[in-house]
Amino acid sequence: MRLERFVACFGGLGVDKASARELVAAGHVSVNGAVVVDPGWQVFLGNGIVCDRVQIRGQVAVTISQTQRMFVLHKAAGVLGVINRESRGSGRSLADCIPDEMWSSDLGMFGRLDKETTGLCILGRLDAAGIGSLLLHPTHHVRKRYLAHLSHNTPLRDGGGDGLVPDACERCGQGLVLADGSVCEPATLQVLPPTGSCVCAERLAAFRQNPAEQELAADGSSCPAYTPVRVTIREGKFHQVKRMLSHLGGHGVHRLHREAFGSLELEQMDLPEGCVRPMTDGEYAQVQAMLPPSRKCPERQRSSTWGLDSTGKPLGGVKLTTIAALGPHMCDSAHLDSAASGTRCDQVVHGVSAVEDGMGGDTKC
Repeated sequence: MRLERFVACFGGLGVDKASARELVAAGHVSVNGAVVVDPGWQVFLGNGIVCDRVQIRGQVAVTISQTQRMFVLHKAAGVLGVINRESRGSGRSLADCIPDEMWSSDLGMFGRLDKETTGLCILGRLDAAGIGSLLLHPTHHVRKRYLAHLSHNTPLRDGGGDGLVPDACERCGQGLVLADGSVCEPATLQVLPPTGSCVCAERLAAFRQNPAEQELAADGSSCPAYTPVRVTIREGKFHQVKRMLSHLGGHGVHRLHREAFGSLELEQMDLPEGCVRPMTDGEYAQVQAMLPPSRKCPERQRSSTWGLDSTGKPLGGVKLTTIAALGPHMCDSAHLDSAASGTRCDQVVHGVSAVEDGMGGDTKC
């Protein structure tokens, strides 16, 4: 997060960004003990541990509890995969899964899941919305992995079973053009061994002898087996996984579960269904590693600083010195609760400043 935005949001002064920028340029703000006069300096918040100690006129600007801005949630079936603030308390959306101590009106979900889809969801406060948009954009190739169970409800006249075409994996890997013209980028499809006792072979043999008496029940209950498949995509079109499987012949998606979002694995989180918790600093570091290089938090990677001219006015954007001139900017161990996270801020993946690559703006990372 840019220093000017940090001061405006967490400084406790009730100032806007323009006033915060003046405070920074006037030398009233220090980061890890060194005065920083660059409003664009990137402050690393972490997700529960303050790695950068920011002081405004000698007063520490933020407490640890305020930095919990990203959360993980294990969605259950039957709950709308959105955060509906107006209907909180009705039990119909993810808003009801969030306890009061974590709830705030600016909390949102990165993407969405269908009502009956279960699995990993990532939530974030407003100041992390920029991270969410980057994680979800298909050009950044952040992969989402799903486990689907296909019912063996293909009509016997079409061969029975799960209905997947023999070359489903190859076609999925080449990209698909769906019936409505939607183009799906290349994805990964892995077909796993069926679960349950499949009786499709016996029923198919009986059907061939007497088709009129062996029509498959409409609800697919005649065969108790399911075929699990893993689908890994890097985009998020409407009902994309179900539509892709249907295009490949698998019409009966009985259950759909999101197992992973990028490098975040639900099974490694010890997170029961229906529960939510703040991200650990290790998980937050994984999120940073998923971002494109120019958008990773450049906490201590900075090639330009703002300075003052001979009259004491700020020289905006002029490259005067390097980060080394501001002195060491390592974590202050007195303010880093290593026992809580085990992660030092200099272990987080660093990237190139968004100001340096021409993006500029309010980089929300």
